[in-house]
Amino acid sequence: MCVCYALLQKVDLSECRSVHRRQLEDISLQLLRLESCLRAKEKEVEGSIKEKEDVIARQQRIIKRLLKKVIWVMGGIEKIA
Repeated sequence: MCVCYALLQKVDLSECRSVHRRQLEDISLQLLRLESCLRAKEKEVEGSIKEKEDVIARQQRIIKRLLKKVIWVMGGIEKIA
């Protein structure tokens, strides 16, 4: 009876290790997929930020150009008055 019990424990332990190894492999695969998705999302966000920064830079140039025109027009009005 003792020998059978010890053999059963070895089989259970071996099976447990096998299950554990498969679970670790599954978790590793899931982590790799998550990392891939996060990298793709990061690139998407970086692209979106770049587009918004470009829009802001264009708007700043337009504002500066318009301010120069306003100053030039106001200067001309002061000369007339």
